[in-house]
Amino acid sequence: MHKFTREFKKIFAKNNKGFTLIEMVVVVVLTPLLFIGISEVFIFTSNNYHYANNVRKVTQEVRGALEAIARETREASYVNANSSSDILTITSKDGTQTEFKFQSGEIIATSPPVTGTSQKVTSAQLNVLVFDVVDSLSTTNISQSFIKLKIEVEGKQVSGNGQKSKISLETVISPRTYNEKILYISSFAATPNSGNAPFSPELKATAYSSGFSDSEKYTWKFYLNDTDTTPCATFDNVTTNLQSATTCTYNTAGVYTAKVKVTRGGITSEAIVSVSVGNPIITLNPTADASADRVSPNFNSGSSSQLLVGGMDGTHDTYALMKFDLTPLAGKTIHSASLKLYCKTMETVHINRIRPYRITGDWVESTVTYNTRPGYSTTDPVVNYTDVQNCANAWFSFDTTTLVSGWARSINPYTNYGFFLYGSQVTSYFTSREEPTSTIRPQLVVQYTP
Repeated sequence: MHKFTREFKKIFAKNNKGFTLIEMVVVVVLTPLLFIGISEVFIFTSNNYHYANNVRKVTQEVRGALEAIARETREASYVNANSSSDILTITSKDGTQTEFKFQSGEIIATSPPVTGTSQKVTSAQLNVLVFDVVDSLSTTNISQSFIKLKIEVEGKQVSGNGQKSKISLETVISPRTYNEKILYISSFAATPNSGNAPFSPELKATAYSSGFSDSEKYTWKFYLNDTDTTPCATFDNVTTNLQSATTCTYNTAGVYTAKVKVTRGGITSEAIVSVSVGNPIITLNPTADASADRVSPNFNSGSSSQLLVGGMDGTHDTYALMKFDLTPLAGKTIHSASLKLYCKTMETVHINRIRPYRITGDWVESTVTYNTRPGYSTTDPVVNYTDVQNCANAWFSFDTTTLVSGWARSINPYTNYGFFLYGSQVTSYFTSREEPTSTIRPQLVVQYTP
């Protein structure tokens, strides 16, 4: 390029004698070459400037991400680096957890982990290649441990000759919480968290504490609702950070907020959990049942372990009678009532359409026969039928809510004489209250308001 410059000086240093043809050719040829050379120098310098500037920006981004993580970690009461080395979980003094996780080229912070809101720690200009977390000691004593973080990235803006440059930074973080008394409830659950009254879930809580002496014991108090002032269970002088209560009982339907309170060394922490309680359910077994068979009109089957329903062809008609003591439901509001019968077998695979009716007269289990069977009402109330088919040891249910509600509230003419089970042409064989296996005897399952 210096050679080009000297040639230009020689040409323009001549007296005003004009240009020869050769000189004009030299000027025409050398001028573009000179511009090309200058342009290459400018482009090279510009690329280096932008490259260096972008490297600085990326380095600042990485340092910013590290500082954000370090700041949270220094103030944490507990730090855990998981075994996969790309997840860092910290717990603040108030018990709030935050998880820093390497995911799809980014570092994501989620608080609380799994269910909380996530946000990016690293900027969109960074492509994270490595997020390495090293916990120096496997200990819960934060004053004896430190965390080493390493981040390696590619800057999406940094490129040279078509290749991205990698930047790697490391930092060591020593949490600043030393010998401070910390207490919070790390978990609290009701198992199960829903059921029907009376409902007694297991209320189980775990606390995290540090900075206390062994002589400072835990006091646990459990409450049915967070507005209660009297606990349903109290445990004093407890040496462990785990406690459960199984004696707290919900007797009324509703949605509750169960609460636990733990105290140690003058410091108290609380937590809540939702508990859903439905209306109570009672399951009754019959106090009397029998079949009435037209084939044997004077035979009493009150002691039999099975009930026959069906065969309605004018010759083999068979009915079942069943009575329940509804004294526990007297005056109660009935929400649902289901008559459940266990069918062992049928004569054929055809459908037996069975409907329970309201018996209109009294009867006695030990004496009732086909000839002495009581009457029944087919219109007041009308109970929906249930189709029974292929009943090889299977349960079948009948909605009897209206009928049972009338009996429970003593609404005329609902005198409780029981159910009259009327079927179709096929005969089904159900278990009776004399069935040896108690779990498959007839049931009346009722949900009510106390």
